[in-house]
Amino acid sequence: MGQANAGVSAARNAGIAAAAGRYILPLDADDVIAPTMLEKTAALLDAEPDITIASTDLFVFTNEEDVPPQVLPLPPYSRELLLQRLIMFYCSLYRREAWEAVGGYDERMRAGEDWDFWIGCVERGFVARHIPEPLFGARNKDTGLHVEAAENDLTVRAGIVANHPTSFKPLTRAWAQALLEQEEDAHRNDARVPDDILSRAGEMDQFLRSVMDLQRIARKQRYRIQRLEQALAERNLPSQADPGAQPRVVIDSGGEGDLVGKCADRQASSAQVMP
Repeated sequence: MGQANAGVSAARNAGIAAAAGRYILPLDADDVIAPTMLEKTAALLDAEPDITIASTDLFVFTNEEDVPPQVLPLPPYSRELLLQRLIMFYCSLYRREAWEAVGGYDERMRAGEDWDFWIGCVERGFVARHIPEPLFGARNKDTGLHVEAAENDLTVRAGIVANHPTSFKPLTRAWAQALLEQEEDAHRNDARVPDDILSRAGEMDQFLRSVMDLQRIARKQRYRIQRLEQALAERNLPSQADPGAQPRVVIDSGGEGDLVGKCADRQASSAQVMP
């Protein structure tokens, strides 16, 4: 099926409406799931009829094959914690009746639509269970989209508060209304912003730090490859003393430049990510 580009929420709603399955698993084209992801999440929902959503830990990876993924463990499900921070990523298996009860993803939202959807599920009495295994992989393409989302984080949160007024206290609702009616920058450092909102905005740091670590490692690896290629180009002729000798390149493995050993260690420690 196909449709004009109307945003992530519209695409998911159209796909789910056309699907016939009793379980739903959204998955963007750039991301991946572990081979046992569906097996383990479906088994949980099959065995626990009172559980509606099965979420997992995740790992962030890049297009660089020699950069190991970064595992991000998430906390167990808690209704109170879900109102404070995003503890379930979009790629979680859930029962179709939850989507029908909520009315699908809010197509007005350009970001945070999954968090908004999970809160809508909780408001209707649906319960989630977390599987503490990294079974979902989010690809980081170094496009700056995560940074952009972080910069608009307060606006996203204000939109979620406005969509679910009964789940938040009056002070938080008043703050959200004021922010949505004016420029966000005018409220970013406003003393009247509720303390819990400011603390929640900082919860994105863990994910962003992992993304930035991957970007930093990838850049260092690219610089190392460029230096090696340059060295090989400069030494493309065999030594005159030994015509049969092959070109040799000496690599400084000391200090911060010892990326090969570090990446090998991290690769070993991350081997369990993709079963």
